[in-house]
Amino acid sequence: MKQRLKFPALVLFVLFLLFVIIGLFLPGESRVFRTIVIKAEPTRVMPHITSFKNWLAWMPWNEEMDPTIEVKREGPESGVGAIHTWTSKKSGNGKLKIVAVEGNTSMGYHCWFDGSATPSLGSFDLEANEEGTKVAWSFTVPWGHNPFMRYIGLLMSGMLEKDFDRGLAKLKQVVENTPAENAEGQAPTPGDEEPKVDPSDETGKDSSEDEEIEESPANESPPEEAEDDAPVKTETR
Repeated sequence: MKQRLKFPALVLFVLFLLFVIIGLFLPGESRVFRTIVIKAEPTRVMPHITSFKNWLAWMPWNEEMDPTIEVKREGPESGVGAIHTWTSKKSGNGKLKIVAVEGNTSMGYHCWFDGSATPSLGSFDLEANEEGTKVAWSFTVPWGHNPFMRYIGLLMSGMLEKDFDRGLAKLKQVVENTPAENAEGQAPTPGDEEPKVDPSDETGKDSSEDEEIEESPANESPPEEAEDDAPVKTETR
């Protein structure tokens, strides 16, 4: 009886040992890299990336995907130091922080998932081309030496790729449908705007001109009629 129990236990132990050993040889990090081409200049794309407020319009992790998610922003409105935190019963908690911005070419951020001490590294790289702007979104999640987390990384990579593709497609839609002045956060200057004309002023102006035209004949004196030549008398002798 004891021999029968020992054999299955030994098999389970061997399988568990193989599971751990294989896990140690799996990649120690998961990396997602996705790209898309947006028909707009980098100056129009970058404001949608460097502001977490603008992320709400295109990021894949939103209330539509997760109704329990709640987000909060801290720090500056955009650029280095901007922070985005979220809490969710479905997706867990976490935080994003922008750590680097280089003009209209790149942005780097750190991501902390709930309970993780080491941040995941994310970045956006923009490259202008003939079609507009090529946007590359990369994200690297470190798993350390934990073999179980490395197995999770294999599953997580495929899930993140779908989320990133969905997010980039939405970003493309938002940027291409946003006017240039709104994307850059600048309102048109007064000199660029056409002067607005009050219809009442135009009407009054036209009517006054018409009155002047109509009154002008009345103010002019009628031309004097030429006097007839005096009759010529002829004498008969």
